Amino acid sequence: MPRWDPENPPGVADLMMRLAREEDDDGYRLVAEKRKRAPEQARIRNRWSVFPAIVLVGFGLGIALNQVAVWAQQVRDSALGVSEQISERQVEVDALATQIADVESSIDRRTNALLSGSTEGFTQYLNNVSAAAGYIEANGSGLTLMVYDGNALPAGESGRLSTVRDYELQDLVNALWSAGATALTLGGERLTATTAIRGSGDAILVNYRPVLPPYQIQAIGPEGMLESFLATNTYQDFKALERDYGIVTTVKTEAELTLPAATRSKELQRVRVLTETEPSEASSGDAAVGGQ
Repeated sequence: MPRWDPENPPGVADLMMRLAREEDDDGYRLVAEKRKRAPEQARIRNRWSVFPAIVLVGFGLGIALNQVAVWAQQVRDSALGVSEQISERQVEVDALATQIADVESSIDRRTNALLSGSTEGFTQYLNNVSAAAGYIEANGSGLTLMVYDGNALPAGESGRLSTVRDYELQDLVNALWSAGATALTLGGERLTATTAIRGSGDAILVNYRPVLPPYQIQAIGPEGMLESFLATNTYQDFKALERDYGIVTTVKTEAELTLPAATRSKELQRVRVLTETEPSEASSGDAAVGGQ
């Protein structure tokens, strides 16, 4: 309040101005005090407003982690189940393969017993036919051909994948036959006139068994087979694949190769009865062959 001076009393206007000024000062002081208390109150309010969000985030994270753990366990269980099934099927396949080998051995023993009294010409003819059909082990000089997949395409680049295709392996095999090969294997599988070389997804199957890169082709044949093969258009095409896609093909000669016998076909394709004189007549040429 303004002090009262009886000798010099203030005028009414002056008194009103002083009162307004003091009220303004009190108002400013209250506002300043509120501003001082505001940050602390805001912090308290912010803490309590953030707490529910933290709880919700933590709850959602816990649910997500639990779901991930469940999915991971399901994946592990599924992989374990598939692995067990593969192991079981592999045991079954091995057992069946053993049975097949025993049956084929029995067939061979009985065949030899039946042919023991046959003429030498007939026995030689049968051996020649079996060799041509790929059903007996083959030995001789030849070559080994290795085919390697190229590098993968760079990210974002489209075009042909730099992997060997089934039909390209078919072309190589046919080129070796035409070059004079008398026995062939691809990936360790003996090739015959009825062998299937097929693609299944990213895998290549030979005799319906998967073979993996690098692909090894071994061939037994006469002298000059290598030169004849290198001169084929198929080999030149593969050299172009090497330049364009990095698919590498290497060839080396072999002084001695041993190629396994092919698995006998269980389906009878063609058969006819031979006369006693026919083997000696056919030994030099083109008798019909059945049972492949």
